[in-house]
Amino acid sequence: MLSQIGGGIFLCGLIEITVAAAAFLLLWRWCPRFAPDRRRAALLLFLWCLLATLEYWVFGPRSFVMVNDEGEFSLPLFLYLARWYQGGSFAHGVMGGVDANLLYGTQFLCLERLLFDHLPAWGAMAVHKGLVVATAASGAYLLARRGAGAGRGAAVALAMMIVLAHRYALTVTVHHGLGYALIPWGAYILVFRSGRRWFWGAAALLALVHAASSSATHSAMGFALGAVAVWLFAGRPHPVRFWGGLALVGALSLLSWHETLFAMIVEGADSARALHGGVPGALWSLLFSGSWGRMMELVPLILLALGLLAVRRSPLLGRAGGMVLFTVLAGPLLIHLPWARFGLAPLAAVDFTYLTLGLTAVAVMVIGWASRPAVPGNAAPAGAARARLPLLTTAILAMAVGTMGWHKAWHGLQWFGMGGQSVLVAYDDLTRHDWTGAAPVRVVSLPYRLEPNTVATYGLESFDGLLNIVPELRSRFWAAAFPAPNPNLTVGYNYISFQGGLDFLCCDSYPLARIAAPEVLRLANVGFVLSLLPLEGAGVTQVVGPAADWRPPRRGDSLRERLTGYGRMLLGPVGVHVYRLDEPLPRAHVARRVEAVPAEIDPGTVETVARAALDGAALVAPDALPGLRGDESARVESVAETPDGYRVAVSAPAGGVLLVNQLWRPFWRVEIDGVLQPPPVAANLIEMAVALPPGARRVELRYSPPRLRSWLGAALHRLWAGRGDDHPAAG
Repeated sequence: MLSQIGGGIFLCGLIEITVAAAAFLLLWRWCPRFAPDRRRAALLLFLWCLLATLEYWVFGPRSFVMVNDEGEFSLPLFLYLARWYQGGSFAHGVMGGVDANLLYGTQFLCLERLLFDHLPAWGAMAVHKGLVVATAASGAYLLARRGAGAGRGAAVALAMMIVLAHRYALTVTVHHGLGYALIPWGAYILVFRSGRRWFWGAAALLALVHAASSSATHSAMGFALGAVAVWLFAGRPHPVRFWGGLALVGALSLLSWHETLFAMIVEGADSARALHGGVPGALWSLLFSGSWGRMMELVPLILLALGLLAVRRSPLLGRAGGMVLFTVLAGPLLIHLPWARFGLAPLAAVDFTYLTLGLTAVAVMVIGWASRPAVPGNAAPAGAARARLPLLTTAILAMAVGTMGWHKAWHGLQWFGMGGQSVLVAYDDLTRHDWTGAAPVRVVSLPYRLEPNTVATYGLESFDGLLNIVPELRSRFWAAAFPAPNPNLTVGYNYISFQGGLDFLCCDSYPLARIAAPEVLRLANVGFVLSLLPLEGAGVTQVVGPAADWRPPRRGDSLRERLTGYGRMLLGPVGVHVYRLDEPLPRAHVARRVEAVPAEIDPGTVETVARAALDGAALVAPDALPGLRGDESARVESVAETPDGYRVAVSAPAGGVLLVNQLWRPFWRVEIDGVLQPPPVAANLIEMAVALPPGARRVELRYSPPRLRSWLGAALHRLWAGRGDDHPAAG
């Protein structure tokens, strides 16, 4: 693994600058013209897109993916949905069990879900990345050529650049689908096709594709702002058609995403993201890191284009400058609005800097305007051939080639050091996982080439993980579960993992007690710790491991040993150390006694609760004590996961308390022997307690969160019922 990320970035940046400078000099000196006809332009863009996506498919199932982004988040989630998700409202395998609608891929229309459902992971990735770059290149070409009036050479160069313009253009796309790639298409169809006969058909097709392959929480913002900015500063043609088309895109996206967005709203109100998301940075910081920083490769070209328009005193300068300022300032300004004063407090948690990605379409327009052959200085003298390429076209081509160099260098370093897609297929011990036994049990993983979400793709249930919406109680439990001096714990608004100060390259083995507290993990039904690095300590037993002569490369190894080790990890199956924890709490068990739990969660509280729970206690809030009574004669006979929760067979001749090792949420419903019961109560910080009546045999726990359709139906029913009360005769 690359031990010095900063050094890797510097090296790749140096490669980018060197390649771009060399390309500029060669093009300026040896390429007198760049004016391909349509066939050659199409062939060039096809080859360019093929080269851009090369690392994603060339090695099949061991090809590249950015492990610390797509590889730890969206790719494992899509594979979990394709391979292990049972359907229904609850996803057991991710982060201790979550609302299924919080996962990308559960919206009504999802192209990426279709790909991962029917293709192997690397095939789905190859098709997805190919569609992304083809969509971006074709949209940028048409917007530059027919919208901005650029020459074919400049339009091809811009299309090549847009394919690699920012990290969401190629590297981070799986959970955003074609969303960012569609931004130039949105501006082209909604603005420059609005006067055409078949506009509504084109707008409907655009809306359908956008609904099926975009992220309503991220890319849709850039799509909308890009279209609006181009329309505002390109003459505002056909306003009714433009706003109608944009509304159609938004409506279809909401139709596809409405339940996912509603689940995010419902769960987000009590999430770590909403409660601890942080304070927005200063305006200047948001401008340079959140806005310009997302589009760093396009900034020099935009500034050069504005400079050329200024030097030539072009009448387009005002519109171009206004378009850029509007797009760059919109996000940071919206972040700093006092939304709570307007009664819109939830909007304060929205990261509006994603609006800046609309600069993709704006850049095509501004640079396309500056490259027009009719602009003075761009056209060759009458009767003479131009001796050199136009400055702007040369700069675009050089920047595109340099950015390609950056991508190949950075992706190569990341692939070799972190494993790419091989982490999804390389671990045979996880594929079999016969060591887990028949009862449901959770695992945690040391995130060295084995990120928490990754284990869900093997059919294992993780307790740690990465998700946009994490219940705040779970984050507080994780934060308090380990002593404060421990630097190896990452707790953010969306990340729960062992990480931070741990050096994954220094040692031959690591003491588990310095990484985790085994008794606290056992409280959460964690029965196994997975690691590519050897662990040691009391209370853990290795049940599966790699060959005795294998260990991952260490910093002190020779260059040959490190290259050989990383190569073996990439190309061949590698064993994983699987450590069993002693007697974790079962997924469902009965309580022998019931006690009150302290209201505040701190390390002492968690340790106290863990010891008591492992000894058979149910610790609940004081107001829940009267309704619960433990009984040692009760027992759990079996527990099974269902698409919506759990089915538990019990024997409770005298009643008792059933504990289900699942974080309490207010949406759980309980039926015992077919009769609806009072809702469960929170117990042991991360469990639920259900009162068992005497003679109970069958317990069904169903996760039934509010859904938008049901909520709207109930609201309409109340409205109609109220109307009937006002007008009795109507009944």
